[in-house]
Amino acid sequence: DNGSPILNSSLNINVPVLEINEQPVFNQSSYMPAIIEEVPIGSTLTSQLKVVDPDGLLTYSISSINPNWFSINNKTGTITSSTHINYEVSPFATMTVQVQSSQGGLTSTCSVVASVIEINDNPPIFPSYNYSTTILESVPTSVPIFNFAAHDSDSKCYGAIQYSILYSEPDVFTVDSVTGQVFVASSTAINYASFQSARVSVCAIDLGPSSYSAISTLSIAISKVYDIAPVINPFNCPCWITENHAGIACPPITAYDPDSLTLLFRIKTGNSLGRFAINNITGVVTNLAPLDREQNSSYRLGIVASDGTLDSAVVQLNIVVLDENDCSPSFSGPFSFTVPQDIAVGDIMGSVSATQPDVGYNGVTTYQFGGNTPASITNAIYLNPVTGELRRLAGSPFPSSASFTVVASDLLLPLQQSSSTIFTFTTVGYKNHPPSFYVSTDKVLVPDNQPVASAVYALSAVDPDTGTNGQLFYALVTPTSVFSLSPSGVLTLQKSLSNTAGSIFTLNVSAADGGNPPLVAYQLIAVMVYSSSTVVGGAVLLHNVATGVCHANGSVVEKAPGGAFVVTLSPTQSLRPVAYAIVDGDFVNAFVLNGTTIMTTVASSFVFDRTQREALYLVVRAQYQDNFHLCAVTVVVSDINDHGPTFPDGPYTQEIYAGLPAKTVIFQLKATDLDIGINAVSVYSLVNASSPNFTVEAVTGYIMLLSSLQVVQGRYTLTVRAADSLIPTMNSTTQVTVTVIPIVNTPPSITPLASTTSPYETVPVNSTISNFMFMDPDFGVEG
Repeated sequence: DNGSPILNSSLNINVPVLEINEQPVFNQSSYMPAIIEEVPIGSTLTSQLKVVDPDGLLTYSISSINPNWFSINNKTGTITSSTHINYEVSPFATMTVQVQSSQGGLTSTCSVVASVIEINDNPPIFPSYNYSTTILESVPTSVPIFNFAAHDSDSKCYGAIQYSILYSEPDVFTVDSVTGQVFVASSTAINYASFQSARVSVCAIDLGPSSYSAISTLSIAISKVYDIAPVINPFNCPCWITENHAGIACPPITAYDPDSLTLLFRIKTGNSLGRFAINNITGVVTNLAPLDREQNSSYRLGIVASDGTLDSAVVQLNIVVLDENDCSPSFSGPFSFTVPQDIAVGDIMGSVSATQPDVGYNGVTTYQFGGNTPASITNAIYLNPVTGELRRLAGSPFPSSASFTVVASDLLLPLQQSSSTIFTFTTVGYKNHPPSFYVSTDKVLVPDNQPVASAVYALSAVDPDTGTNGQLFYALVTPTSVFSLSPSGVLTLQKSLSNTAGSIFTLNVSAADGGNPPLVAYQLIAVMVYSSSTVVGGAVLLHNVATGVCHANGSVVEKAPGGAFVVTLSPTQSLRPVAYAIVDGDFVNAFVLNGTTIMTTVASSFVFDRTQREALYLVVRAQYQDNFHLCAVTVVVSDINDHGPTFPDGPYTQEIYAGLPAKTVIFQLKATDLDIGINAVSVYSLVNASSPNFTVEAVTGYIMLLSSLQVVQGRYTLTVRAADSLIPTMNSTTQVTVTVIPIVNTPPSITPLASTTSPYETVPVNSTISNFMFMDPDFGVEG
């Protein structure tokens, strides 16, 4: 106690400690053991798992594991392998281990990460153990001919592969120890003449301890190199380049060469002015500057391909320069001309002409009067818008002189090019009409005893003109030594006809008038020589006063009735009663000869048709007893208006483009008439038309536009009549179907010149790698 002195006493107390259930505890939260791959099943991973639990027995288990390679002893906690362990599957295995006490069921966990130690357990593997390839005998040493690629599933150094040649036959190859690429040992090692095949065996060995290896064999076929020059692939189409544009590319030129994979192109000929360039790799030719088709419409470039040693043969590339409408029509003279004052309606009084450097649709030139041309000209003169011909029109007085402006334009709109000039004309004199013979061929009978230098025939042509234009001058077209022909038309014998009985001399003669220039007609004369041995002179003499030789001309109209007069033969003397007869030429019994008056008439049963026979040539004999004389009679069949005009090719169709200007001639009708002369003159008229935009010129048959047809599309039917000018009038009609084609902007179409293209990986930016051809069927700017 706390007294003084302090007094005390003691007592022993026993305190019993009662046991409670405590949680088991691993001495580490995680463990990191290691194990070698491919160890035997049941090998111990670890037995180091320590658990503190003073309360009783413990039970071990694995709650999760990846990969599932291990199992655990539930009593001791020792972990062992339960299957084969493969490093190539996973270099680690992770698991969660749980321990549980026997009293109270308390648990605890820890993580176990098992590292797998790799060993060299996989050999190298080739995808195939036998390969084949083909090489050229000239293969470079820097180019691999094959690549052996083996695979080892091991990693790190165990999976590294080293290549070596096991054997080579012949021994001319090397192998890269790291990549497995096979090379030729030297540029001269491969020679087709020495061997045509080879074999190489390559060994692949890994670098781990206890190394594994594999072997693969390459069979090599060797191809001969022929050392030939490159060949340019043929190209049949030219290259089209439109004028006035630069940088247009032609289709690429291609070539092949078994010796070389790289070919270079160049222009060898035809480019002296440097207008073109070629991409030496792609073979595409372009023009460096705009071309002018009017200066040069085409070029020929000589192209070669080179492999660096040899050049190919030169191949010609034809470049055609396409036209653009960049030139105007220009007039050429004469700019003044004269016109006969009696020019007939429909006759050509002259023509205007302009030249156009452009071609095709760009070069089509049309003509029209200028806007200041007075009506006295446009009403009296027709200007053909296509040909430039000037013709007199009917119904208006014809001026004695005038000046007018003609405009020449091309058809391309809206970039139409045009020019104009002034023409003048004056009327002078009268029109010179050509002369004509009654018949184109004639016969003359001459006895073989005809005196030399005597006249045998007098030519007779007619000319409707008067004065100088009506004077006629005759001449032999083909000279002969037997006959001569005076300018007045007298045919004279120049050589004796002795011993020529039965001969026929064919003479081609002409009759020219005195006009400037002179107009000429031609006639063919057959001079027939007969024997005079049976003719007694003086018995009967029928002769031409001018020549002394009997020749007569007669005529008969078509369809003349029986008994119609043809010709009268008048004897100069008749000493005795004479009998007359037609002895030659009347093969159809068309004539009757009156023996008293010597008048020839038409037989009642014969009908003349000029289209069948234009003339008949008769020989009439006058005879007394055994004596006779002959006379040649030419009977001309005169035409009557018994045939009407016809259109043998009708009906007609014509296509035109929309937008053609007014007065454009779109078609010309030509009727045929079997009659001749005035009987064959046809006058054209428009009977019916489905549009008022058309007219027909009466004399020429030109169908023209009265106004421009601005339509999308249309078809018009015109009925045109052709009638002759005599009474009774004969006529026929035909139809002309005009189809107007719209100027539609048709889309262009593309034609690839190559289905694939393979540019080099080093091709520069903006290089041409392919070329396409676009085509457009339209004209003008739409095309």
